[in-house]
Amino acid sequence: MISYYFKSLRSKTMRQVDEYRSGAWVLVERPTTEEIAELSRRFSLDLGNLEDAVDEDEMPRLVRDGGLSYVYTRHVLKSGENDPSTSPALFIVGPDLFVTISLRPLPNLNKFLTNTIDVATTQRTK
Repeated sequence: MISYYFKSLRSKTMRQVDEYRSGAWVLVERPTTEEIAELSRRFSLDLGNLEDAVDEDEMPRLVRDGGLSYVYTRHVLKSGENDPSTSPALFIVGPDLFVTISLRPLPNLNKFLTNTIDVATTQRTK
């Protein structure tokens, strides 16, 4: 599922928007093969890098491609029983783009979505 969130410096709250616009956060959870291909086409992202994001065995690493940084990490999932497990997550950061891709919802990101942590999606990276 692909969702778009937007908050400017003047906005009081993060809000979900129907379509991508410059400065929006692209939040992708449980993506389908078609959604991965759509992201690649729409944002000119390397398809292989996106496919790695949904590889259950992907290891943490950093890939720089043009003006984009692909940050692969593992997110800890609390199972309530036994040892916690991890799941891959990808953060794509560029001058005008911020994308998160995960196989499962990342509960820690809810702090941004519910305005517990104040952030503006329109701030550019350098």
